[in-house]
Amino acid sequence: MRLKLIYLTIGCLMFWGSLRAQSLSTQSAAGQNPTVLINQHLAGDGVLLSNAKFNNSTGNISTAQIGTFTYTGNAFPYHSGLIMTTGNVSVANGPNNSGSSSSAVSPEYVDPQLQPYATSTLHNCSALEFNFVAYSDTFAFNYIFGSEEYEEYVNAGFNDVFAFLLTGRDPITFAPNTTRNVAIVPHSITAQHPTGTPVTIDNVNHLLNTTYYHNNNGGAAVQYDGYTTSLTAEATILACETYTMHLSVGNIGDNAYDSGVFLEEGSFYSPSVQVVEDYQINNNSSTQFGDTIVQNCREVDIHFKLPRKVLQGLYHASIDFMGNAAVGIDYELTYLNGTNWDILNETNNEVYYHADDSVILMHLRMLPSAPCDVNVVKEVQLIVTTIFCDDYYYNGHPDAGRVDTLVYHLKCNPPIELEDTTFKYCHHGDHISVNMTSGANDLLWQWIPASGITTPNAQSSAADISSGRTYQVIAKDRYGCLADTADVEVTIYSQPTIDLHINPENGCAPLPVNLKTLNIPDDCDIIWHLTHEDGTDTTFTSNPFNVTLDNPGYYDVSLWLSTAPGCSDSVSLHNAIHVSDYPHAMLSFSPDEANNGEIVYFYDESTGSDIVSYFWSFGDGSTSTSQNAEHAYHVTTSDNMNVRFLVTNVDGCSDDTTFIVPVVDNFALYIPNSFTPNNDNVNDVFQPIATDVAYYRLELYDRQGNLFFMTEDTDTPWDGTINGKPAPSGVYVWTIQYIRYSNLNQTLLRRGTVTLVR
Repeated sequence: MRLKLIYLTIGCLMFWGSLRAQSLSTQSAAGQNPTVLINQHLAGDGVLLSNAKFNNSTGNISTAQIGTFTYTGNAFPYHSGLIMTTGNVSVANGPNNSGSSSSAVSPEYVDPQLQPYATSTLHNCSALEFNFVAYSDTFAFNYIFGSEEYEEYVNAGFNDVFAFLLTGRDPITFAPNTTRNVAIVPHSITAQHPTGTPVTIDNVNHLLNTTYYHNNNGGAAVQYDGYTTSLTAEATILACETYTMHLSVGNIGDNAYDSGVFLEEGSFYSPSVQVVEDYQINNNSSTQFGDTIVQNCREVDIHFKLPRKVLQGLYHASIDFMGNAAVGIDYELTYLNGTNWDILNETNNEVYYHADDSVILMHLRMLPSAPCDVNVVKEVQLIVTTIFCDDYYYNGHPDAGRVDTLVYHLKCNPPIELEDTTFKYCHHGDHISVNMTSGANDLLWQWIPASGITTPNAQSSAADISSGRTYQVIAKDRYGCLADTADVEVTIYSQPTIDLHINPENGCAPLPVNLKTLNIPDDCDIIWHLTHEDGTDTTFTSNPFNVTLDNPGYYDVSLWLSTAPGCSDSVSLHNAIHVSDYPHAMLSFSPDEANNGEIVYFYDESTGSDIVSYFWSFGDGSTSTSQNAEHAYHVTTSDNMNVRFLVTNVDGCSDDTTFIVPVVDNFALYIPNSFTPNNDNVNDVFQPIATDVAYYRLELYDRQGNLFFMTEDTDTPWDGTINGKPAPSGVYVWTIQYIRYSNLNQTLLRRGTVTLVR
């Protein structure tokens, strides 16, 4: 029996030695600064941790209740992090070879913030508190709670306790200094339990919430008899504001310091933006062609996603446009702003998350109007800086922003446009093709039917076609985006014959001429040429066609007909049409304004060659056929006479013009020649009498030619004073400008003198 016991002891030692090689090991943090400790081992992305204290002290840690742990095996979820215990952190070192492992520390600290969560006397607490700012509206960290009190002390009423207390402004009510425990059982927040169920030995064990419990009996990694699975403490908060996190675990009732909390290395974080690129072809997702953006085809939706909707619109993204592709010319970047797609560019390059947003959706496409060179691939670089908290980012905390470099390559893919085409042959067709007005070179082609075509999968091909038919040709791009279809008609023709008619063959410019040829086959190609004697050539392709010839001179006419290559006829006529120039009627007359009975002289100033006849109509019934004429008007009232002048050249080409000759009734204006301003109420003022005037301006000048009086009112006279003083007797010059109502476009002028007598 003794020998067996020795062998059994040796075997157990070998077994535990093997397990110890994969055991978790701890290192006390005594002597370390708590702020440095949490930033080295707890802080992750998107958070700023500060002002830490352990057991209510900001000084260096004085006990072994907090430290670090490392683990290299697979039996425990975490490989490193922080550990907080009710006793010495070394109690957690595996394997599980004791049911009541414990190690006391001093001095003892009792955490008043943990007391409300205890069911009995609380002592030997391990409390870590720090401030943090999260750069998004959520934060989280991963933890495991373990204890030697599992499983025999479940529901015993005096279990060790822990809590993670978050204090700060409530994100919903905005109430300040609100405290809540974030160490709660997953999915336990309900309408009946709005704060959730706290994680305790009694709430998570082999009987209740077993999904989150691990029985560690005989486990190699840690000493604790049981521990929770990896749980996440998380909460919704207000981004960019300062909160306090209070992590505390304490012993209750007994003197066994045998519980602890593991905090996963770097797991205290605030989720950042996730960038998701969704490439689209014809509104369907496409993973082909990598990061290539294809013009008129392949585009990309860019999602800047937050893990949940933000509570405040504090975040924005700033975009720098790099690469050799030009925004607004080669490509377009837009973002969904409400229900509208707004354009982003170098001057409008910031996008804001609004409250209740969880994503910024951008869309990048190559512009249909972009300069297109199928041999050139341009690069787009979008440097997107997402800034979560302006104050922190711009004050030297780069974690408050995230920089993503998105690279895309733009490939030209012009729209495919095919033209319906007709081929005309004499007797036999030996070639066929379709005209492409736009499109890339690497297209897929198909001719339907393929009969008679040597290469039916090419844009053009040799052919052997002896009878007319219509082919359908289809072109597709290699991306499966663009396609076009055209009809190619083949017709076999015979020889056409010209039967030319021109009407008229001569006349005055502009001369309307009709040209046609009779009895031509259907679908015959027609080319007319009208060549002026100065060399100007005009082409027409219709039959018949009407043209107006504006330039005088001789025109050659040529015509070419073709039903197909080799099936044609032509004719050319020299000086087939003659167009004569029109004269240009012009005249002048004197005087500009005639009085009753005064002779008006009319002068011919027409241009043009070979003018042979003249005709004057003076507007009062009188006429003349002289080249230069004269005429006296006799009217009872002033009037404007419409004078028509017609000239004709030797070819019968005529032109006329109409002028207005004003004839003045002399009695329309009366001007006194003297007045006596002596206040006897007889001829005291100088006041012309003007009738039938739309405009009137009287000006008076002294002997030196100085203007001293002006009025535009026919009822305002000159009272014989200059600058308020009586003017001396003498002769004064007057001018009167006036416009008659009968001719509002003509200003008339009268001049004279008036004698002032005192």
